[in-house]
Amino acid sequence: MSPTRINKKVTMTVFSNPQQRWSAIVSRNPNAAGAFVYAVKTTGIYCRPDCKARLARRANILFFDSGPLAKEAGYRACKRCKPELLAAQQEDPLSGKIRRAVFLVEEHASRGQKISLGNLSRQVGLSKWHLLRVFRRIQGLSPHEMSTAIINAIESEIDGSQAPELLQAGSDNAARTDSISCDKLDPPTWSSWDVQKHEGMNWDWGSPEHAEVDDVLRDLFPELYGHVFC
Repeated sequence: MSPTRINKKVTMTVFSNPQQRWSAIVSRNPNAAGAFVYAVKTTGIYCRPDCKARLARRANILFFDSGPLAKEAGYRACKRCKPELLAAQQEDPLSGKIRRAVFLVEEHASRGQKISLGNLSRQVGLSKWHLLRVFRRIQGLSPHEMSTAIINAIESEIDGSQAPELLQAGSDNAARTDSISCDKLDPPTWSSWDVQKHEGMNWDWGSPEHAEVDDVLRDLFPELYGHVFC
């Protein structure tokens, strides 16, 4: 175990109960920084144990093991001692590298690109296989899988935004087609049949010499002699 982790473990053990933490706040003990933070109920602010601000009453003070826990409870970071910066400095370096890797994957995927594992490992400073193993453990999927999921989500969103326009266009075409009603079509009349000619032949069904032929055709094709309806 590294000396840094040993010191951190010892520090958290020393300031593990409320009385020890209150004593550290009163003395503004710099060794307590990073072991816990305290929040003031009346101001809604949380501070480092060594904050130089005026000390609040003990009854108005709450202790939290970390700044994120105090923030989650609704308290704001003190602008004087800046406890959130201390939390960032104490972050596990490996977690910071994975967060950087996630940012790079999302940045490339937002442009429809996939960053290679080799390129990603060089930019975050980890070997390819170590990066893949830790990335999958923390994020639940590999960088390649994350890229694919983001790109597919973006494409699905684009397709979904175009679908209503295509549906509207189809509805407009159907409406135009339905607007062509039967009452706008001119049915053929006897006069139109009488005046038509086919390849120069005269279809004069009203002449006496064609009366017999006309009767035969009327029996064979009655639909040609009836009225035309839609």
